[in-house]
Amino acid sequence: MKQLLMILVTACTLAGYQRPANAEKRKLEVPHAVALRVQPILDAMVAVRKAQAKGSTTFQEEWRVGKLTGRVLRDMSPAGCESLVVLTHFYIGEATGEDLDHEITKRGRRMLPYLQKYRRAQVYFADRHYPDSIRLDPPNWQGNIDADIDSIQHGEVRFED
Repeated sequence: MKQLLMILVTACTLAGYQRPANAEKRKLEVPHAVALRVQPILDAMVAVRKAQAKGSTTFQEEWRVGKLTGRVLRDMSPAGCESLVVLTHFYIGEATGEDLDHEITKRGRRMLPYLQKYRRAQVYFADRHYPDSIRLDPPNWQGNIDADIDSIQHGEVRFED
């Protein structure tokens, strides 16, 4: 399989294939039903960052992030599934990020359309802008999404207990 991949990469290189310049800059608006689930989490995370910047304690704000994220982790609706993938674009804590990847891969193949949808697109919200301080860099969220896709395709669950 690896040899086949190397042959394909070499052939594309020799043929002069180039990825479109805007491939990594595609923007995708988050659907309203998904935004309703995700924005409270991101708003709470912004509050955490602001408190940290002031040197204040963040226990209450961090608890709120965890509580709101827990709701999305339990939400089995299509909007709940899509919300998990949208959240992979943001830093909401290392353990919470692992919880997201675990739940995404545990849900299996039904998550693949959402993972493909957001695989190479920057997400944005129609009515809000979130600071870079809570956004992951594209190589980070793309790597997580790619790992989730690979795990699902191999029937594996990431970060199993």
